[in-house]
Amino acid sequence: MKIMTRVRAVLAGAACLGVWGAAAVEDNAVYGMSEKFTHGLVNLATGWMELPMQIKKGYDRGVPAVKAPAGSHSLGTLQGLFRGVSQTLGRTGWGAWEMVTFWAPNHTSNADLMLLNDSVYAWEKGTMKPFNCPCTSDGFKRLGKRLERGVDDLFGGVMEVPGQIRKADAVGCPLPGIPKGLYYMLGRVVNGAGDIVLLPLPGPVDNLMVPFEEVKPWDAWDGRYYNNVP
Repeated sequence: MKIMTRVRAVLAGAACLGVWGAAAVEDNAVYGMSEKFTHGLVNLATGWMELPMQIKKGYDRGVPAVKAPAGSHSLGTLQGLFRGVSQTLGRTGWGAWEMVTFWAPNHTSNADLMLLNDSVYAWEKGTMKPFNCPCTSDGFKRLGKRLERGVDDLFGGVMEVPGQIRKADAVGCPLPGIPKGLYYMLGRVVNGAGDIVLLPLPGPVDNLMVPFEEVKPWDAWDGRYYNNVP
């Protein structure tokens, strides 16, 4: 009887791991890793292109408040120069960070945060993401939200471990919650560090790789399951 009990326990554990493995395949983490790494590599290699692109965009856009065409284009070019330096540093810095953290899950989007790249890649026209959207105070609020997210993830990421264990235990398979919680915890820590360290640099609007299942690292423990899945 003891042998049969142990066999059942082993089979149950294997089934639990199988369910967890199937979920990982369904999320297509391998594809996400390759996409994130490639995106980072391309941005790291081509980030310099933002400088001439932003200067050109600034010249074409001009400064509408200045009525004289020459003055408008000249000031627009100057704005493009400063914006080009910022976008170049941001695209290069975030590209390197994506390469280093290609394995880590992340938040699905940064669209409601600041600062942002105009486009997915440097050579694309994209859409200008002004800091004053619609006003400067709003820009600072969005920048503050990025800092808040970084602090939450960096210092609260440890809560992923008990949260994922609790989620797994709710369906009768607590074992997979341990490696999943550790994986998400490490992902939270590196993402939080990125948000804080690269805070003043423009980053991508959308993130690649498999997303966290919850918005906050402690949401799983609170019972708010899967509130970050798109």
